[in-house]
Amino acid sequence: MSREALILREPEIRALLDPQACIAAMEKAFAAYSTGQAQLPGVIHLDIPENGLSQKRGEIHIKAGYLHGGLYYAVRSSPGSPTIHGSDSPRTSA
Repeated sequence: MSREALILREPEIRALLDPQACIAAMEKAFAAYSTGQAQLPGVIHLDIPENGLSQKRGEIHIKAGYLHGGLYYAVRSSPGSPTIHGSDSPRTSA
């Protein structure tokens, strides 16, 4: 069985999301977290001494969360690399 990842760019994501619904979902998630009804493990931070594109350092941050009783979980991977961003100091969007 073959599966493909769906990759969406910012304009496509904005067209799919309702800002007010997103705010309500975030409020619900923060309330669940503050009452122990959410799992939010620590951020995984992985340093890459050379990133394959150059000898400059890269990094990866991975974040995840789950609301107890929910149907879904979230995982976010965020790379940072001076080669990608055109700078000598690593940056991330995490």
